[in-house]
Amino acid sequence: MNSVVYTLFSPSNLVISFRNIEIDGEQYSRRNEWFFIKNGDIRNIANAVGDREIYMDTKGYGDESFVYNYLSANKKYLNDTSRKLIVKAVDIIKETFPYRKMIHEQNPEYHLNTWDASWYQIKKLSEYTCEDKFRDHNILWKQLTNELLEMSEELNFIKHSE
Repeated sequence: MNSVVYTLFSPSNLVISFRNIEIDGEQYSRRNEWFFIKNGDIRNIANAVGDREIYMDTKGYGDESFVYNYLSANKKYLNDTSRKLIVKAVDIIKETFPYRKMIHEQNPEYHLNTWDASWYQIKKLSEYTCEDKFRDHNILWKQLTNELLEMSEELNFIKHSE
């Protein structure tokens, strides 16, 4: 379970969501099945800040993501650090949401106009706002990384050479 949270926020996770990208005359859209917040919660945030595009995206691509469903069904197995990471990420998403439309218009390659924009995409907002909160989140992620490494060593998944 905690490895799923680790993967969600890993800098190596390059998952993105996008809508209506044209490639060779064809339209493509991609949902983010690694999103960790309920669709309806994002719909409420989008409605509260007046972001109609994302509000409508929650309706057009309204199913819950695989990871949201998985985490919801297994949340009792999350350790404290994983829980804190998710809470901090939700806070960051709420606080940065009012900036998404403007930053998306300035940087359409970020694809921030999707309800399920990935953590990779959301981190792009740190260049504009909430630097300290993103820094705090990264500290928690490193803490989780160390905890998972320690657990792997204890279970003999990873052996150190002496």
